[in-house]
Amino acid sequence: MPPSFCLAIHTEGVVVQCKIIRDKRGMDRGMFPTYILKLERPEEEGVHQVFLLAGRKRKKSKSSNYIISLDQADLSRESESFIAKLRFENKKMEERER
Repeated sequence: MPPSFCLAIHTEGVVVQCKIIRDKRGMDRGMFPTYILKLERPEEEGVHQVFLLAGRKRKKSKSSNYIISLDQADLSRESESFIAKLRFENKKMEERER
């Protein structure tokens, strides 16, 4: 479940800053890196980063399919933290293949 402040309604004019991090550590992460979305919240001692979601390209998939999860350690479709599958279709690529 996302943190409660993610679901709260924010006032107009408030800037929300996020950061996407590409993690290529691990055995096959060079080909299938994990992307992590973190919210940056300024605090007195600096910027505090809060994990929001993670995604990774699905293995054994011919097209670009990504798994989106609320748990950066468990990126499987069977997981309770699985929230979406993102599919990218490039029409130009499909036309070239014909």
